[in-house]
Amino acid sequence: MAEELNGSETAALGRKIYEGIREEMEAHHWGELVVIDVHSGDYEVGEYQGERSDVELTKRLMKRRPDAFTWAELVGSKQYIAARLSTRQTLEYLASQERDVHD
Repeated sequence: MAEELNGSETAALGRKIYEGIREEMEAHHWGELVVIDVHSGDYEVGEYQGERSDVELTKRLMKRRPDAFTWAELVGSKQYIAARLSTRQTLEYLASQERDVHD
């Protein structure tokens, strides 16, 4: 199981990893969203479609990295998107959103 991190630790690690891949991301994925697992450095990239764009990318990444702590970054922008603190918290959040839609 991955080490527990707080939001600022997740953000710091996410920014550090992003800086290492920023050149590649900006050359090939400008304006897209990248969701990074801060423990492994693994990531998913996809189209940015608004503030919840990270949810599907996070789900895809979590299929490979079930203990992921994720940081989402809009490629080519200084804009922070989201830090997901743990898989459990992410799954709970996603489940609550799906319940809200069906209620």
